[in-house]
Amino acid sequence: MVDETAGTVFLNPDCPREQKKKIWVLLAISILFVLLGQAVMIMGVVFSLLFLGGRRLKFSTLSGVTVKAFFTVYAFSMLFELSAIATGYAKNEFGGGTLFHPDPQMDILISQCYWIPFSLFWTYLFTRYSFSRKSVFWTAGVYGMLTEQLFMVPMLLLTLNPIVLIAAPYVLLLYGSAITAPYLIVENILPKDKPTSKWQYILPSLVLFPLLFGVFAIFHTVTGGVYNV
Repeated sequence: MVDETAGTVFLNPDCPREQKKKIWVLLAISILFVLLGQAVMIMGVVFSLLFLGGRRLKFSTLSGVTVKAFFTVYAFSMLFELSAIATGYAKNEFGGGTLFHPDPQMDILISQCYWIPFSLFWTYLFTRYSFSRKSVFWTAGVYGMLTEQLFMVPMLLLTLNPIVLIAAPYVLLLYGSAITAPYLIVENILPKDKPTSKWQYILPSLVLFPLLFGVFAIFHTVTGGVYNV
C-alpha cells in the first residue's frame, strides 16, 4: 500500500526546498517539450504551476464536493484533448494516431463518450478512497504507461526498443500531471475519513482502458473504418 505520509511530503507546498526543485525541473522539462511542439505537455506546466503557487485556486467550501470534483476533472480532460489536437495528433487510433477523429470538431464530440465517463470514474475514486498527491500521480502515470496508444510502452519494453527510455517517463509525467492537477484543486474539500484499498490503484487500468478501447471500437465499426487516414 502506498505510504500516505511519504506522498504528502513528496508533493506538499510546504515541503523542503529539495522537493520543490523536483517540481521546478518538471516545469522546465514540460515547457521545453511545449516549445518543441508537444503542446500536450501543457499538462505538466499547469500541474507544476498549481503545485508551486496555486493555493488561491483551490476549492475551500465543502458544498457540492462531487459536482466540483467532476467538473474540475472534466475541464482538465478537455484541456488534455485540446492540447493533443494542438500537438498535431490528427489521426484516429486505428489510423495510427491518438485521436478519436482527424477532424478537431468531430474529435471533441466523439471524445465526450470517453472523457465524461473518465471524469465520473476519477470523481468516484477521489470521493470514495483516500489518496495522497504522490499516489494520485503514480496511479495516473502508471495507467498512462500501461495503456497509452494500445500498450505502446509495454510493447516497446518487450521488444527491447531503446525508445522506451524516453517514452515511458514522458507518458508517466504526462498522465501523472493531467490527473494530479485537478486533484490539487479539490483535495481540500474531499472527505478526510475515506478508506484506502489496493483496488484504488489498479481500477483505472482495469476499467478505463476497456472503456477507451470500446469507444474506439464502436466508432470504428459504426463508420466502417472510413476515418482511417
